[in-house]
Amino acid sequence: MDLAKKICIVDDDIGSCELTKGFCEQYGFGSQVFLSSQEAIKFLEQFDNKNKNPFSLIICDLKMPEIDGIEFINRLNYLDQKPPVILLTAHGSVDTAIECLNSGAADYLTKPVNFNELLIICNRAIKIHEMEEDYTLLKKELYKTYLLEDMVGKSTQIKNVFEFIQKVSKVSCNVLITGESGTGKEMVARAIHNQQFKSNSGIPFVAINCSSIPETLLESELFGHAKGSFTGATNCRRGLLEDANGGTVFLDEIGELPVYLQAKLLRFLQERKIKPVGDNTYKYLDVRIIAATNMNLKEATKVGTFREDLYFRMCVAPIEIPPLRHRKDDIILLAEHFLKKYTQKFNVKILGFSRTAIAKLLKLDWPGNVRELENTVERAVVFCDEKFINEKDIQVPDLNKGNADIVKLFSSLKPLEEIEKEYIEYVLLCTGHKKEKAADILKINRKTLYRKQHEYEIFKQNH
Repeated sequence: MDLAKKICIVDDDIGSCELTKGFCEQYGFGSQVFLSSQEAIKFLEQFDNKNKNPFSLIICDLKMPEIDGIEFINRLNYLDQKPPVILLTAHGSVDTAIECLNSGAADYLTKPVNFNELLIICNRAIKIHEMEEDYTLLKKELYKTYLLEDMVGKSTQIKNVFEFIQKVSKVSCNVLITGESGTGKEMVARAIHNQQFKSNSGIPFVAINCSSIPETLLESELFGHAKGSFTGATNCRRGLLEDANGGTVFLDEIGELPVYLQAKLLRFLQERKIKPVGDNTYKYLDVRIIAATNMNLKEATKVGTFREDLYFRMCVAPIEIPPLRHRKDDIILLAEHFLKKYTQKFNVKILGFSRTAIAKLLKLDWPGNVRELENTVERAVVFCDEKFINEKDIQVPDLNKGNADIVKLFSSLKPLEEIEKEYIEYVLLCTGHKKEKAADILKINRKTLYRKQHEYEIFKQNH
């Protein structure tokens, strides 16, 4: 017998404990006795993934005061490490057997115990548990192969992204990341940065969303400004490019960068120096540029909204992040990753996804990609009141629902650009082509309105 195997005995009857302890000694098992289930739980709670549980098996009486065997197993389900449990009962029946097994017990025996039968059951339970642990370790090793930073996946498409990150992190070339909204473009940018500077975590990574900063402030935000260069510039201010000196700047939604700033960015990429607004001196910077967009920049160069020379300068190392619907193999891995993240964040115990929940996750198209999947899992963790997330907990917005006006308005599906063009034309018509008033209604500045008019060829019609 393997003397390393140790059995935890939980029984409020001293005589029964002595018999079970004698069984352990006879067949070469170590043992430790607890006369109270609460005492046993308190002892077991101290073991987590860093401190290995010393027990290979627990033999527990079914009927005990305070916490019985069924509740004892339920409490164990919330521990990081749970050895298999064999329940002993003096009242054997089919209903009792069903209750024991449904609670999660590995097996059960009726008293008085047949110790030859108990030996067989103990060895079988320990063996099955060891096989499950081996499987878990193998699964963790498999996940390590497909885990980079916080990105998870095993599909060919995502492995190609991981390989790209490893390659470009060794050099400081410009990178252009394309892909639909929610695919994780910023995560890829951060992974490139972290892989490049993994020996020094203090190197700056500055993320800038080009569409979220007002156009009038964008140049100053990027390049900085001198004191008195414009109204309100009471002090000199460093730009975000200078803040990232020695590290990485991530330009999200670079397709929204105004054309005049595209020219200034291009000069920086060529000369590696900037001139703050209102200043006459240049500053040399060592900054890597990683840009991202969900826009087709090649088409934007044809209509004149994005400079072709800047496009080619940025396209030294291009990568497209595939949408989630094209890498179905990654959905469950990602869902389990997010489940672990949010159960830890909210300090709740959820053991996993039910089969029906997994089937539903795989069936959905995920138009919002990884971001939508993460939000869905977070919502499920918040509202799940069982041990497993079920199909009913997987709630996603139903795009087919809505009021009759919306359905009627979008009965004919059109590209977003066409809808935007029609709406701008409508607002201009209603305002008599008064640009300032139209821009105010559209919540955009006049320069953006002029640019969109030119892009969509919207001109005032004389009737």
